[in-house]
Amino acid sequence: MCFTEQPSMPQQLLVLDAIVTESSVTVQWTPGFNGGEDQWFMIGYKKAADETWTYINISSTGTQLNIGELVSGTMHEVKMHAENIIGKSDETTVFSVTTKSGISGMF
Repeated sequence: MCFTEQPSMPQQLLVLDAIVTESSVTVQWTPGFNGGEDQWFMIGYKKAADETWTYINISSTGTQLNIGELVSGTMHEVKMHAENIIGKSDETTVFSVTTKSGISGMF
């Protein structure tokens, strides 16, 4: 008999520093155990000053995501969790990343 459970929390969520721009950051992670079911990932992000998180749903095969349309020179917070048909994992620790500043400002 096979028992299934909610997935394990994704591990090693981090920003690829070489891919931080004025309007985007790229994050990567290592999937945890899927609980015996297909899993997917939910990445949450927001400006540090904001209350509301925006979530992006990533398929189970993804381990990297470019988060775009961010505000230049602004600190953003990122977190994630895994989900399957049984439930969802714990959330990762929230971390902060600051987008690069535009040198010449608005055009």
